[in-house]
Amino acid sequence: MAISWEISSLKVETSRPGYVNDSLFANGLMQVPVYVFIVAKDPDTGDEYKLSAAELDEVRLVEYHFPEKLPDGWEWDKEPNEFDHYAPGTLGENRAERPSRDDSTLGHQILTCWVRTERAENRSLAAWIQQPDGTIVHTAGEGFESRVTLTGMTPARLYRKDLIVDVETVGFSSWALYYKRYYVSSTRETKLMRFEIHEYHGAHEPNTEQGKFYCFDWINADNYGAFRHIWPLDAPQTVEIGQEGHYVELEINGRKDDLCITAAVVYRGPSDKPWDDSFRHPCWFTAVDRYGNSSDFYVEREDPAVGVGLIIKDR
Repeated sequence: MAISWEISSLKVETSRPGYVNDSLFANGLMQVPVYVFIVAKDPDTGDEYKLSAAELDEVRLVEYHFPEKLPDGWEWDKEPNEFDHYAPGTLGENRAERPSRDDSTLGHQILTCWVRTERAENRSLAAWIQQPDGTIVHTAGEGFESRVTLTGMTPARLYRKDLIVDVETVGFSSWALYYKRYYVSSTRETKLMRFEIHEYHGAHEPNTEQGKFYCFDWINADNYGAFRHIWPLDAPQTVEIGQEGHYVELEINGRKDDLCITAAVVYRGPSDKPWDDSFRHPCWFTAVDRYGNSSDFYVEREDPAVGVGLIIKDR
């Protein structure tokens, strides 16, 4: 037999001062919290009733003017992600901190809904729940009038001038190896949280040899091989590049959270060409900032090809 309860108080708030509005970038990643405050009671005794976790999971956010579902392009999650939860200039340091489930001193149970959107628009949201007797209760009508207005803002664009690129030069006598490590790090204005790499050897080739994986520019010349690689974020490590019988070792990913790109030249004798035929891919990467805004950048060879220069430019 289902336990009978009914809602005696229901409201929604944001964490921004005033508790009625907030802003977020419309990139599908940035979240802002919307808090649903709930008080339920036993209709027979009038005693306070605490909703179970399963019952709280039935709470929804809905569009205020059409309280059936969220508008297209809007979603909410039960858990926060790694991105910032307030937009720049919205008084992040003065925001109210709310418990995620229950605050007995106020008599409310509190559900935190982490809202995100892909739409640059204003939307008013309400809370919705169905009682055991089938009655639908929401905050977009009589009795529990409450709404929050969220503004989805056009995502910010990063440009090459915003990136910080540090270069480390490394040289060894074995095989006359000479290479540079290029580290792409946080911009001057905002922290970079994630990198995604695209168009390198191995991205589409199922049987890529180990030493060619992540290479986007492979040059086989008369007396040298020149190799440019873009590496996924990982722990510091030593990798082998080249091909079987002619590998050389590089140390990569020496900076936590920074994208590592390498450009290496290996000099050989004038008639010694151990490398496979040259190839080149239109390599690029995506940088995602602390607010979930993403921007794309090309990585290209800098002439002369024999050198270890790289060019990073807007895509």
